[in-house]
Amino acid sequence: MPTLEEKGIKADKSTVARIIGLVKGRVSFVKELWDQAAFFFVAPTTYEEKSVKKRWKEETPAQMRELIEILRNMDDFSSAPAEKVVLGNVMNAFRLAVVGECKGPHMFDITEIMGKEETIKRIERAIEYLG
Repeated sequence: MPTLEEKGIKADKSTVARIIGLVKGRVSFVKELWDQAAFFFVAPTTYEEKSVKKRWKEETPAQMRELIEILRNMDDFSSAPAEKVVLGNVMNAFRLAVVGECKGPHMFDITEIMGKEETIKRIERAIEYLG
């Protein structure tokens, strides 16, 4: 919470606790939490170059637009139902669009916490930025 406050980010404690629960296995010290969880609070403005070259192909923008429509039409945006409707072949590009790189906890746990609107906004930004 102090790190978030320093960065001017307001988040409720229960959401922060859920996020920490997802990333705590990836850190050894509390100070490392921000590096593992920053994308939950701040949308990516750049995308990891190596992942872009490997995961963002010519057909990816069309696939991401299709994914946006699927996500928009979902009534239940929680992790388990979302996982059932998103095909595996778009997962890496989906993660890249939402997180900014191909790392992090289970993708649908991330999107459940972020919510539908933020998830869609990030995908749209990636399509615009990466083409």
